Amino acid sequence: MISDANKAVNDLASIVPLLGGSSSRKDYEEARKLVEYLLEHDPDSPLVDMLTARIDAWEDNAVEFEEFNTRIEAGKKALLQIVGGDKLIIPFC
Repeated sequence: MISDANKAVNDLASIVPLLGGSSSRKDYEEARKLVEYLLEHDPDSPLVDMLTARIDAWEDNAVEFEEFNTRIEAGKKALLQIVGGDKLIIPFC
C-alpha cells in the first residue's frame, strides 16, 4: 500500500505540478481551472481540498499578490478595530 500511495502521489504531482510544489504562474492557473471543474462536476473529490490549500499558499506567497495581501491584512485590522475585534469571533480573520 505504501509504495502504491507514493507512486500515486508522484504521478499526481507530475500531472498537477502545483501539488508538487511548483511556483509557476502557469501551474497556478491550471490548478485553478481544475478546481473550478471539480467544484462543478465532483465537489466531494479530495483533490479539491488538496488543490485549494496549495492555491491559497501560492496566493499568500506570490509576488504579484503582495500588494493585495497587504491591503487585505490592513482592512482586516481596521475592521477588527471598528467592531471591537478582541471581543468578537469573525470567521474570515
